[in-house]
Amino acid sequence: MTAHPSDPLAPHPAVLRTAGSRVIATTVGLICAVALVTVMLQARPDRAAGLAGLAVAPAVLAWVLYGHPHLRLSPQGLWIANPFRTHRLPWSEIIGFDRRLGLSVERRTGRPVPAWALPAGGRRFTRGPDGRREISARPSRQIDAVLEAHARFGSSEHIHPPAAESQWNVPNIVVLGLALGWFALGLTMV
Repeated sequence: MTAHPSDPLAPHPAVLRTAGSRVIATTVGLICAVALVTVMLQARPDRAAGLAGLAVAPAVLAWVLYGHPHLRLSPQGLWIANPFRTHRLPWSEIIGFDRRLGLSVERRTGRPVPAWALPAGGRRFTRGPDGRREISARPSRQIDAVLEAHARFGSSEHIHPPAAESQWNVPNIVVLGLALGWFALGLTMV
């Protein structure tokens, strides 16, 4: 878990995301950087720029899907940054949480909002009292921090709570579209 500051219930917003998502985005980025250097050193100059798209697009895709998503906790509510949309939800708008496949926030109005940054903790095998193997849910510290923040701030009434809003992540969409177009160009040069 990556959380800043260390106390997720501090008055300043805490940013939550899984360490695994950062590892995936960083690993794919490093592999793509090596591939990009290799293309630039070995391809003819007239083809290198087009072929570079084959290395850049996977890195951009990994960042959009794994590096960007995060969730911010604050006394006013949740800020959920998913790959293509960002949602700001005041605590008064939140009526519950679904934790089956990961965190999904149930709202008073509108559809539930999934939090890509906080998947479920997973499952694990344990031994039951009779010695048989059983499957049990593994707890998620990040999701528990959100539930604790909701318990702490959800009942408090702010004089002017912020309005719930959702917006498209236009920079993510544009950069991903350009990278995929560059990737398609690179495929034509193979």
